[in-house]
Amino acid sequence: MFDCLIPFYNEDATRLQLIISTLSPIRSVGQIICIDDGSTNDTEKQIRHIFRNNKKVLITRYAHNAGKSEAIRKGLTHVASDAILTLDADMFNIQPSEIVSAYEEFQKYSYDLLILQLIEEPKQARHFRGDILLSGQRFIKTAILVDVFHRMHPHGFALEMAMNLYTMRHSCRYGLMPFSAHNIQPFDKLGVVRGIQKEMRQLWDIFSSVGLLGFLNVYLTFGKEKKYYTIGK
Repeated sequence: MFDCLIPFYNEDATRLQLIISTLSPIRSVGQIICIDDGSTNDTEKQIRHIFRNNKKVLITRYAHNAGKSEAIRKGLTHVASDAILTLDADMFNIQPSEIVSAYEEFQKYSYDLLILQLIEEPKQARHFRGDILLSGQRFIKTAILVDVFHRMHPHGFALEMAMNLYTMRHSCRYGLMPFSAHNIQPFDKLGVVRGIQKEMRQLWDIFSSVGLLGFLNVYLTFGKEKKYYTIGK
């Protein structure tokens, strides 16, 4: 059994509804915990109403926009399972069979972390290894995620890089699995100016959380140490 953590900020309610509806029938899903990170639209109200009778769905919110890392941290306080699946709220084309297969792989190899590699990411994102290093789609042991927050103190958009660096420093067992779902690119979602602002903010969050050396260590080596991971089917 695993719990899902889905942070969202001003996301489209229809898209989030589809994600929840896709996950809910999966038998191994315990809770689907959606964290509203201070949205100014009515997505939280819509989702709460639509899934008011679904016992798997739990919705919590921040009164203000605290950032993705803080949203995950808040959701973590509601987790009741030993494993967590983190998902971005703007994902398209999530296949239940891929989620089930990934969880089976996660259990089979006793992974501490299993990253769902975004194989449909644009070429530029893959060139800079964003399909792996920045993928928000991950299975992780609950105890490991708790310790990531305790030791790494990630903030903003730095959580994934903090997980990567933690995994390397503590010789955790991790894996990669191809994932065909994809999300909206910042420039398509926010426009050129706001998209650039988000990219710059993400870089700042990463460097201020893991440092330049930590970033380079992850960028140059993470996912390349064959000794530490097995690529799933």
